[in-house]
Amino acid sequence: MYFTEQHNIDISPIMFDNFDQKDNNFRHSVVSTTTTATTATTASNSTQRLSVESSLEEDNIATYSPRQNISNNDGLKHKILNRFYSDSKETLYNLRQCISVDYALEDAICSDWMYKYETPSFSFSKTWKKRFYVLANNNVYVFKSTKSTNPAKEQFMLTEDTFVFVTEEFKKGYVIELRKPHFKWHIRCDSVEQMKLWLESMKKIVACIKAGYSGTFNPLVLSSLKLTEDYQLLDTRFSKQQSLPNSGNNNRKRVSSIMISRQSLAEIPDWETLIPPQSPPPRSRLPPIPLPTVSE
Repeated sequence: MYFTEQHNIDISPIMFDNFDQKDNNFRHSVVSTTTTATTATTASNSTQRLSVESSLEEDNIATYSPRQNISNNDGLKHKILNRFYSDSKETLYNLRQCISVDYALEDAICSDWMYKYETPSFSFSKTWKKRFYVLANNNVYVFKSTKSTNPAKEQFMLTEDTFVFVTEEFKKGYVIELRKPHFKWHIRCDSVEQMKLWLESMKKIVACIKAGYSGTFNPLVLSSLKLTEDYQLLDTRFSKQQSLPNSGNNNRKRVSSIMISRQSLAEIPDWETLIPPQSPPPRSRLPPIPLPTVSE
């Protein structure tokens, strides 16, 4: 006979409680691990974002650093200094741009208040603005006021390709147009006399430049010139590339030529070889002059 031993297994509720507790601990550990990983990932992402933002801020600071502003200010200072201490060509150009009222009026041919047409930027802006004009040599300067140190706002140089005429483009009369290729001015005068004075002066200057005159223009030079009624032809009484003659210069030239002609032959070296020999006098008499025949 076989005898079987029976083992009694005590399955108490405490064992189930232990299993449940271990399961819960495992779950908590998994959750905590996941939370820690998520927190670490979030922290790393935020750290990367902060590093990127800090780098961008550093770039912005480098871009708008005060050192560059200082360098820009230094560049501006150099430009200002170069404006007054530069090469001859640049100096002449800057002097033209910095003409003052006093400097322009020293050799002014005519000067007066007139109106300049400016293209309106807005519909309510003024198109005609009152300005002080000065015609000096072959330049027309525009000033905002007559203050002695006020610089020229604009400048128009009269050259051989400049056209000066009266235009009827505007309703208001007495308007002079100065035109060059791709450039023009409109000047409105207050009276006919003012328009004639400026029109004739500028036309004379342009006509003289076309004729080859390279001297300086002044009221005395322009008053000695005459234009035709259509302001086209110039009555030139001077040679090209020279100034207009005057009585003083002519007298000096005549005296010098007389003194040279009266120079003695003794002062000329080898004058005997320089002067050609004279022809011998004629031996025979000249034939008589024929008398005019009278027709019957």
